[in-house]
Amino acid sequence: MERSDDSAHAAILTAIDLLGQRWMLRVVWELEPGPLGFLELRRRMGNCSSSMLSNRLQQLQVAG
Repeated sequence: MERSDDSAHAAILTAIDLLGQRWMLRVVWELEPGPLGFLELRRRMGNCSSSMLSNRLQQLQVAG
């Protein structure tokens, strides 16, 4: 099956790679209803470390 839109295909693969990282989907889930401050997000994330959370937020920011 040929893909008519390679850029859309690449974007989907990038999103899958990003969301497949540990904790990433949970971060997106917690932020879906709206923005949260770092400390509130950290509290909701349970045993995710602050450095891991910071890293995941930076990756999401870079990805747009």
